[in-house]
Amino acid sequence: MKKFCIWGYLSIFVLISYFVKAEESSDYKFINMNLMYGVGMENPYLSKNDQYFELEFGGKSGFLSLYGYFDVLNVFQNKSSDMKGLDNFFTEIKPKIALDELFGKKFFVGNSDIALQNIFITTELKAGDNALMYYYIGLGTDVVTKIGNFSISLNSIYKAEDYNSLAQNKFDGYMLDTSWFLKLKTFKNGSYLTYQGYLTYSFGASKIEKESGRSSDELQNFNGIYYHFNKIAVGYGLKIYYNMGFIKDSYVVGGLKQETTGIGHFFDLTYKF
Repeated sequence: MKKFCIWGYLSIFVLISYFVKAEESSDYKFINMNLMYGVGMENPYLSKNDQYFELEFGGKSGFLSLYGYFDVLNVFQNKSSDMKGLDNFFTEIKPKIALDELFGKKFFVGNSDIALQNIFITTELKAGDNALMYYYIGLGTDVVTKIGNFSISLNSIYKAEDYNSLAQNKFDGYMLDTSWFLKLKTFKNGSYLTYQGYLTYSFGASKIEKESGRSSDELQNFNGIYYHFNKIAVGYGLKIYYNMGFIKDSYVVGGLKQETTGIGHFFDLTYKF
């Protein structure tokens, strides 16, 4: 049932983002195919190193915008991969509703250098493994600058499936979600260098905190430098983790010492459709 739900969401939103006709100048759509390799990922249960395929997609049509990705882990079936024999799928899907465009009223504050643009109802589905499914809902906005855009939102977390924890089937905590895409330099041949990434900080998870070895907060921060040329991009990302999966660093589960705080490294090759 879980896999059907993931594939159902993926199929619906990829079709929306790719085939919906852009009727306004601000509308867009994209699909990227990423081949990534992660080293030193501070995931729970010692999932440290892996190569994976990622389908990244998104777009905007009128008041509805979308960002999402779908990962296939250990895509080359490497026998030495930390993910060998584990669940191979993970997805995040983030639809947003722009209230100013929905109601025809502009909420715009700022000037030509920096401005707040759009007020969004933000939603998100996060799913993976056989017992993990989170839903998020909140409010957010875009910050537009001369060199690029930031997005920021604050969301409440509903943990529909959470490995049978005390938080399962309950609202538990909040997430501050930020992302950015900034052009650092454009070259004469049209290629360009970007700083892109995200920071998510989840906090106030008072229910799951009651369990031994669990924390009330976690942080993930990805910082990527990418070189874009034609339909190709290559990049390196440094990711900072803190209490990944709401599990305290160095907590021992089943004889295994958890490593959920630290730094990971990601290498990415992207093809843009």
